[in-house]
Amino acid sequence: MIFFQKNILLFFLILILFTSCSHKINLNKISNEIKLTNDILLLSFNIKKNEAEKLSNILINHSIFLAKEYDIFLPAFFHNILVNQNIKKRGLCYHFVKDLLKELKKNKFESIDIYWVSHKKNTYFEHNALVVTGKNMDFKDGLIIDAWRNSGKLYWSKIKHDNDYTWSEDIKRSKASTLVYKYSF
Repeated sequence: MIFFQKNILLFFLILILFTSCSHKINLNKISNEIKLTNDILLLSFNIKKNEAEKLSNILINHSIFLAKEYDIFLPAFFHNILVNQNIKKRGLCYHFVKDLLKELKKNKFESIDIYWVSHKKNTYFEHNALVVTGKNMDFKDGLIIDAWRNSGKLYWSKIKHDNDYTWSEDIKRSKASTLVYKYSF
């Protein structure tokens, strides 16, 4: 009986040792940050690596945070219905854009510009997102950054390869140097 109790005790000590010291790492999130950083760096040789890494980290992590804040559990379009019916308070595409920009405003990116872009502006099907480019590049040569499309899981691609939307710069709310640092929320 004592032998059995010692083995049980040893089993639980080993179990505690291996479970209490473990730390779960989301490799998919880290992999996405690395991919996004590389895609940003490919936009221009003038983009600073540390800025691309910081921007990637903020965009991916804050998109996830916002989805949790907005309590999004349905596809984005269905969540919009809940917001429009006043069942949910936030979670529309422009909420993601504004709240991401609010977070980005805390940093100064010297080698990166961020544009506010719209699809079918002032219509029922209006959609808003961000575009990231190297400093002083045309937004059409950038990456579309869309946190709404996949309900908080950040979507990005070259804007030229985004076949779902036709983007145009929202001049009023655009250009990173004025938008991110001077835009009032």
